[in-house]
Amino acid sequence: AQAERCAAIVDILRAENAPVWISALYAATNCTLSDLKKLEAAGVVALEEEEVWRDSLAGRTFDVVEPPKLTAEQERAWNEIAAALAPRPSPLATFLLHGVTGSGKTEIYMRALAEIIAQGKQAIMLVPEIALTPQTIRRFGARFKRMAVVHSRLSLGERYDTWRRCRDGQVDVVIGSRSALFAPLPRLGLIAIDEEHEPAYKQEAMPHYHAREAALELARLTGAVVILGSATPDLETYYRSTRGEFKLLEMPKRIMGHRGVIASEVSQFAIGNSRLAVHEVGADYSDARYLDLPPV
Repeated sequence: AQAERCAAIVDILRAENAPVWISALYAATNCTLSDLKKLEAAGVVALEEEEVWRDSLAGRTFDVVEPPKLTAEQERAWNEIAAALAPRPSPLATFLLHGVTGSGKTEIYMRALAEIIAQGKQAIMLVPEIALTPQTIRRFGARFKRMAVVHSRLSLGERYDTWRRCRDGQVDVVIGSRSALFAPLPRLGLIAIDEEHEPAYKQEAMPHYHAREAALELARLTGAVVILGSATPDLETYYRSTRGEFKLLEMPKRIMGHRGVIASEVSQFAIGNSRLAVHEVGADYSDARYLDLPPV
Protein backbone atom coordinates (compact mmCIF):
# COMPACT_ATOMS: atom_id res chain seq x y z
CA ALA A 1 0.00 0.00 0.00
CA GLN A 2 2.83 2.41 0.84
CA ALA A 3 4.52 1.64 -2.48
CA GLU A 4 1.31 2.52 -4.31
CA ARG A 5 0.98 5.79 -2.43
CA CYS A 6 4.60 6.70 -3.13
CA ALA A 7 4.12 5.90 -6.82
CA ALA A 8 1.02 8.15 -6.90
CA ILE A 9 3.00 10.99 -5.28
CA VAL A 10 5.75 10.71 -7.90
CA ASP A 11 3.19 10.66 -10.71
CA ILE A 12 1.53 13.87 -9.45
CA LEU A 13 4.85 15.66 -9.00
CA ARG A 14 6.01 14.61 -12.46
CA ALA A 15 2.76 15.90 -13.98
CA GLU A 16 2.87 19.20 -12.12
CA ASN A 17 6.59 19.82 -12.72
CA ALA A 18 6.44 22.45 -9.95
CA PRO A 19 6.34 22.60 -6.13
CA VAL A 20 3.12 21.17 -4.69
CA TRP A 21 1.60 21.82 -1.28
CA ILE A 22 1.73 18.78 1.00
CA SER A 23 -1.96 19.24 1.80
CA ALA A 24 -2.76 18.79 -1.90
CA LEU A 25 -0.78 15.53 -1.96
CA TYR A 26 -2.57 14.31 1.15
CA ALA A 27 -5.93 14.97 -0.50
CA ALA A 28 -5.00 13.47 -3.88
CA THR A 29 -3.17 10.31 -2.78
CA ASN A 30 -4.26 9.70 0.84
CA CYS A 31 -0.54 9.58 1.69
CA THR A 32 1.05 10.35 5.05
CA LEU A 33 4.05 12.32 6.18
CA SER A 34 5.99 9.09 6.64
CA ASP A 35 5.50 8.35 2.93
CA LEU A 36 6.96 11.73 2.01
CA LYS A 37 9.81 11.29 4.49
CA LYS A 38 10.65 7.95 2.85
CA LEU A 39 10.77 9.54 -0.59
CA GLU A 40 12.89 12.39 0.78
CA ALA A 41 15.38 9.93 2.31
CA ALA A 42 15.62 8.21 -1.07
CA GLY A 43 16.37 11.53 -2.76
CA VAL A 44 13.18 11.46 -4.82
CA VAL A 45 11.50 14.55 -3.34
CA ALA A 46 12.58 17.54 -1.27
CA LEU A 47 10.45 18.80 1.62
CA GLU A 48 10.66 22.53 2.24
CA GLU A 49 8.79 25.05 4.37
CA GLU A 50 7.43 28.32 2.99
CA GLU A 51 5.82 31.01 5.12
CA VAL A 52 2.55 32.44 3.79
CA TRP A 53 1.25 35.62 5.38
CA ARG A 54 -2.41 35.64 6.34
CA ASP A 55 -3.38 38.97 4.84
CA SER A 56 -6.97 40.20 4.51
CA LEU A 57 -5.92 42.14 1.38
CA ALA A 58 -4.19 39.20 -0.29
CA GLY A 59 -5.22 38.79 -3.91
CA ARG A 60 -6.77 42.25 -4.15
CA THR A 61 -5.53 44.68 -6.77
CA PHE A 62 -6.04 48.43 -6.74
CA ASP A 63 -5.93 50.76 -9.72
CA VAL A 64 -3.30 53.45 -9.29
CA VAL A 65 -4.88 56.90 -9.02
CA GLU A 66 -3.05 60.18 -9.52
CA PRO A 67 -3.54 62.74 -6.71
CA PRO A 68 -6.05 65.43 -7.72
CA LYS A 69 -5.21 69.12 -7.81
CA LEU A 70 -5.86 70.72 -4.42
CA THR A 71 -8.32 73.57 -4.01
CA ALA A 72 -7.12 76.83 -2.47
CA GLU A 73 -8.52 75.80 0.95
CA GLN A 74 -6.89 72.40 0.76
CA GLU A 75 -3.63 74.00 -0.32
CA ARG A 76 -3.58 76.31 2.71
CA ALA A 77 -4.29 73.42 5.09
CA TRP A 78 -1.75 71.19 3.41
CA ASN A 79 1.01 73.82 3.54
CA GLU A 80 0.60 74.07 7.32
CA ILE A 81 0.74 70.29 7.76
CA ALA A 82 3.60 69.84 5.30
CA ALA A 83 5.72 72.31 7.27
CA ALA A 84 5.20 70.24 10.44
CA LEU A 85 6.08 67.04 8.58
CA ALA A 86 9.36 68.44 7.24
CA PRO A 87 12.33 66.17 8.11
CA ARG A 88 13.92 68.40 10.70
CA PRO A 89 13.69 68.73 14.48
CA SER A 90 10.47 70.56 15.33
CA PRO A 91 8.07 70.80 18.27
CA LEU A 92 5.24 68.30 18.45
CA ALA A 93 2.36 69.31 16.19
CA THR A 94 -1.32 68.41 16.43
CA PHE A 95 -3.80 69.71 13.88
CA LEU A 96 -7.58 69.93 14.00
CA LEU A 97 -8.74 69.73 10.39
CA HIS A 98 -12.24 71.20 10.60
CA GLY A 99 -13.78 70.61 7.21
CA VAL A 100 -17.36 70.09 6.17
CA THR A 101 -18.38 66.79 4.63
CA GLY A 102 -17.09 66.75 1.06
CA SER A 103 -14.46 69.45 1.62
CA GLY A 104 -11.57 67.11 0.78
CA LYS A 105 -10.17 66.09 4.17
CA THR A 106 -9.32 62.58 2.96
CA GLU A 107 -7.03 63.98 0.28
CA ILE A 108 -5.14 65.92 2.97
CA TYR A 109 -4.72 62.72 4.97
CA MET A 110 -3.36 60.91 1.93
CA ARG A 111 -0.93 63.72 1.08
CA ALA A 112 0.38 63.57 4.64
CA LEU A 113 0.70 59.78 4.49
CA ALA A 114 2.60 59.98 1.20
CA GLU A 115 4.97 62.61 2.60
CA ILE A 116 5.76 60.61 5.73
CA ILE A 117 6.36 57.44 3.67
CA ALA A 118 8.72 59.37 1.37
CA GLN A 119 10.77 60.15 4.47
CA GLY A 120 11.09 56.44 5.27
CA LYS A 121 8.62 56.59 8.15
CA GLN A 122 5.28 54.88 8.82
CA ALA A 123 1.77 56.07 9.60
CA ILE A 124 -1.51 55.06 11.22
CA MET A 125 -4.86 56.10 9.74
CA LEU A 126 -7.79 55.62 12.11
CA VAL A 127 -11.39 55.60 10.89
CA PRO A 128 -14.57 54.54 12.71
CA GLU A 129 -15.28 50.84 12.15
CA ILE A 130 -18.53 51.65 10.35
CA ALA A 131 -16.57 53.79 7.86
CA LEU A 132 -14.04 51.03 7.09
CA THR A 133 -15.85 50.05 3.89
CA PRO A 134 -14.42 48.38 0.77
CA GLN A 135 -14.61 51.80 -0.92
CA THR A 136 -12.43 53.34 1.81
CA ILE A 137 -9.89 50.52 1.59
CA ARG A 138 -9.87 50.76 -2.21
CA ARG A 139 -9.29 54.51 -2.07
CA PHE A 140 -6.23 54.20 0.17
CA GLY A 141 -5.04 51.03 -1.56
CA ALA A 142 -4.91 52.91 -4.86
CA ARG A 143 -2.25 55.21 -3.39
CA PHE A 144 -0.33 52.99 -0.95
CA LYS A 145 0.94 49.53 -1.80
CA ARG A 146 2.44 48.46 1.54
CA MET A 147 -0.77 48.83 3.51
CA ALA A 148 -2.35 46.75 6.25
CA VAL A 149 -5.94 46.82 7.50
CA VAL A 150 -6.91 46.19 11.14
CA HIS A 151 -10.51 45.72 12.27
CA SER A 152 -12.64 43.47 14.45
CA ARG A 153 -13.56 41.05 11.65
CA LEU A 154 -10.00 39.81 11.11
CA SER A 155 -9.28 36.25 12.17
CA LEU A 156 -6.76 35.68 14.94
CA GLY A 157 -4.27 34.42 12.36
CA GLU A 158 -4.70 37.54 10.21
CA ARG A 159 -4.29 39.76 13.27
CA TYR A 160 -1.12 37.95 14.31
CA ASP A 161 0.49 38.08 10.87
CA THR A 162 -0.46 41.75 10.42
CA TRP A 163 1.16 42.49 13.80
CA ARG A 164 4.34 40.70 12.71
CA ARG A 165 4.48 42.50 9.36
CA CYS A 166 4.14 45.84 11.12
CA ARG A 167 6.83 44.95 13.65
CA ASP A 168 9.21 43.84 10.90
CA GLY A 169 8.80 47.09 8.94
CA GLN A 170 6.95 45.52 6.00
CA VAL A 171 4.02 47.95 6.27
CA ASP A 172 4.01 51.69 5.53
CA VAL A 173 0.40 52.52 6.42
CA VAL A 174 -1.96 50.85 8.88
CA ILE A 175 -5.60 51.77 8.35
CA GLY A 176 -8.27 50.60 10.73
CA SER A 177 -10.49 51.13 13.73
CA ARG A 178 -9.25 52.17 17.18
CA SER A 179 -7.24 48.97 17.79
CA ALA A 180 -5.03 49.81 14.80
CA LEU A 181 -3.42 52.40 17.04
CA PHE A 182 -1.47 49.63 18.75
CA ALA A 183 0.22 48.33 15.60
CA PRO A 184 3.95 48.04 16.45
CA LEU A 185 5.37 50.43 13.85
CA PRO A 186 9.06 51.07 14.62
CA ARG A 187 9.29 54.33 12.60
CA LEU A 188 5.97 56.01 13.37
CA GLY A 189 5.78 59.53 11.98
CA LEU A 190 2.08 60.33 11.62
CA ILE A 191 -1.27 59.48 13.21
CA ALA A 192 -4.40 60.68 11.40
CA ILE A 193 -7.86 60.24 12.95
CA ASP A 194 -10.89 60.79 10.73
CA GLU A 195 -14.22 61.71 12.37
CA GLU A 196 -12.36 62.24 15.65
CA HIS A 197 -15.62 63.10 17.43
CA GLU A 198 -17.04 59.59 16.96
CA PRO A 199 -17.85 57.66 20.18
CA ALA A 200 -16.56 54.52 18.42
CA TYR A 201 -13.06 55.63 19.45
CA LYS A 202 -13.94 54.93 23.08
CA GLN A 203 -13.15 51.42 24.30
CA GLU A 204 -15.98 50.46 26.65
CA ALA A 205 -14.64 47.04 27.66
CA MET A 206 -11.48 46.55 29.69
CA PRO A 207 -8.98 48.07 29.20
CA HIS A 208 -10.81 51.40 28.93
CA TYR A 209 -9.22 54.04 26.71
CA HIS A 210 -10.03 56.76 24.21
CA ALA A 211 -8.16 56.29 20.94
CA ARG A 212 -7.79 60.04 20.46
CA GLU A 213 -6.11 60.58 23.83
CA ALA A 214 -4.03 57.43 23.39
CA ALA A 215 -2.92 58.72 19.98
CA LEU A 216 -1.83 62.05 21.45
CA GLU A 217 0.24 60.26 24.08
CA LEU A 218 1.74 57.88 21.51
CA ALA A 219 2.68 60.89 19.37
CA ARG A 220 4.36 62.52 22.36
CA LEU A 221 6.41 59.39 22.97
CA THR A 222 7.41 58.90 19.32
CA GLY A 223 7.56 62.48 18.03
CA ALA A 224 4.78 61.83 15.50
CA VAL A 225 2.49 64.46 14.02
CA VAL A 226 -1.26 64.09 14.72
CA ILE A 227 -4.12 65.15 12.42
CA LEU A 228 -7.63 65.14 13.92
CA GLY A 229 -10.28 65.51 11.24
CA SER A 230 -13.99 66.18 11.57
CA ALA A 231 -16.91 68.11 10.14
CA THR A 232 -18.30 68.39 13.69
CA PRO A 233 -15.32 68.33 16.07
CA ASP A 234 -15.64 67.09 19.61
CA LEU A 235 -16.30 70.02 21.96
CA GLU A 236 -13.15 69.31 23.97
CA THR A 237 -11.02 69.08 20.83
CA TYR A 238 -12.36 72.36 19.45
CA TYR A 239 -11.86 74.09 22.78
CA ARG A 240 -8.25 72.91 22.91
CA SER A 241 -7.71 74.29 19.41
CA THR A 242 -9.03 77.73 20.49
CA ARG A 243 -6.52 77.67 23.36
CA GLY A 244 -3.66 77.00 20.98
CA GLU A 245 -2.99 73.39 22.03
CA PHE A 246 -3.96 72.25 18.52
CA LYS A 247 -3.55 74.12 15.24
CA LEU A 248 -6.99 74.80 13.77
CA LEU A 249 -7.31 74.43 9.98
CA GLU A 250 -10.67 75.35 8.43
CA MET A 251 -12.14 74.03 5.17
CA PRO A 252 -15.74 75.34 5.03
CA LYS A 253 -16.43 74.76 1.31
CA ARG A 254 -17.97 71.51 0.14
CA ILE A 255 -16.58 70.34 -3.19
CA MET A 256 -19.73 69.15 -4.92
CA GLY A 257 -18.24 67.65 -8.04
CA HIS A 258 -17.57 68.09 -11.73
CA ARG A 259 -19.35 70.82 -13.66
CA GLY A 260 -20.63 68.38 -16.30
CA VAL A 261 -22.00 65.94 -13.73
CA ILE A 262 -23.81 68.71 -11.87
CA ALA A 263 -25.32 70.10 -15.10
CA SER A 264 -26.57 66.62 -16.02
CA GLU A 265 -28.24 66.13 -12.63
CA VAL A 266 -29.77 69.62 -12.69
CA SER A 267 -31.32 68.78 -16.06
CA GLN A 268 -32.40 65.28 -15.08
CA PHE A 269 -34.08 66.27 -11.82
CA ALA A 270 -35.24 69.76 -12.89
CA ILE A 271 -33.45 71.52 -10.03
CA GLY A 272 -33.89 75.28 -10.13
CA ASN A 273 -30.92 77.60 -9.73
CA SER A 274 -32.48 79.14 -6.62
CA ARG A 275 -32.36 75.73 -4.91
CA LEU A 276 -28.80 74.87 -5.88
CA ALA A 277 -26.27 77.52 -4.89
CA VAL A 278 -23.28 76.15 -6.80
CA HIS A 279 -20.14 78.26 -7.21
CA GLU A 280 -16.87 78.01 -9.07
CA VAL A 281 -13.93 76.94 -6.94
CA GLY A 282 -11.51 79.30 -8.69
CA ALA A 283 -9.90 80.31 -11.95
CA ASP A 284 -7.59 77.29 -11.97
CA TYR A 285 -10.49 74.85 -11.41
CA SER A 286 -12.68 75.33 -14.46
CA ASP A 287 -14.60 72.08 -13.95
CA ALA A 288 -14.84 71.94 -10.14
CA ARG A 289 -17.77 73.35 -8.19
CA TYR A 290 -18.59 73.78 -4.51
CA LEU A 291 -21.91 74.07 -2.68
CA ASP A 292 -22.99 76.55 0.00
CA LEU A 293 -23.76 75.09 3.41
CA PRO A 294 -27.43 75.07 4.41
CA PRO A 295 -28.46 77.71 6.99
CA VAL A 296 -28.39 76.59 10.61
